[in-house]
Amino acid sequence: MQAPPGFFIDAQGRKRDWYCEDVLSGKLEVERVFEDDAVLAFHHPFPAAAVHVVVIPKRHVPSLLGPEALEPALLVAMLGGVQEVARRLALGTEGVKLTANAGAPGVTPHMHWHVTSPL
Repeated sequence: MQAPPGFFIDAQGRKRDWYCEDVLSGKLEVERVFEDDAVLAFHHPFPAAAVHVVVIPKRHVPSLLGPEALEPALLVAMLGGVQEVARRLALGTEGVKLTANAGAPGVTPHMHWHVTSPL
């Protein structure tokens, strides 16, 4: 399933933070895999792989490249979310591919990690 045209773009033509605006606000229902006080992991509504889960911080962190991303508690929570996704989806034997996009034009301006099946 593909995203509707313009779904990821704001009125000024920039990539919008749909993680905060739609997912965390509850506007877009997603299938949650794991959630705690700090992070949310959910099946991507427009998957690019057989398994495609996104792990995001619940508070706005604009980019993996920003100083907010260096907070040890945040990194521990994000990595814990990835491990919990692998455990809950029984991916431990086949492994996962972890992708972190940041800073480039067209990247959602909210720190996020994609957990996908390796192939």
